[in-house]
Amino acid sequence: MSDPVFYMQEIGKPTTQPVKNLEADFSGMKYVSCKGLSTKGKPRIYSEVFPESNGSNYYIPDTPTVDTTDIEFVFAFIGVNRRDTFDNFYNYVLGKKILYWDTIRKRQAEIILSDKVEPSSDYLHGNSPYILATFKFTNINGLTTIKN
Repeated sequence: MSDPVFYMQEIGKPTTQPVKNLEADFSGMKYVSCKGLSTKGKPRIYSEVFPESNGSNYYIPDTPTVDTTDIEFVFAFIGVNRRDTFDNFYNYVLGKKILYWDTIRKRQAEIILSDKVEPSSDYLHGNSPYILATFKFTNINGLTTIKN
């Protein structure tokens, strides 16, 4: 099995941008973990309750839709340029609609950065300094789709 690869691509305005291999295009950046990629959004169902009747009336749309979900990525930024790489990646995802996918799950999600990002203090692993940062995104469709 080959090493996993993690991708992002700015989509939407005005045209789709080139694909970024996160660990190759952001030197010193390493994927650590992802939480919430498999989470499915709460179904949107309209209900009414009338005081003169028992139970509720529900409207279920012909095409089901779901609420957005949250995805958290933890990345390590390693080496002497770790803070520059962190800044470059933050600027890459800030204020953009991003398509994320990887070669492990073979799923994709449309995401936007949705919270502040606070990098950790500096750590040392051997002689390599690094920082950790959690990036919180909103999965705007509330689910993932298959990436071929």
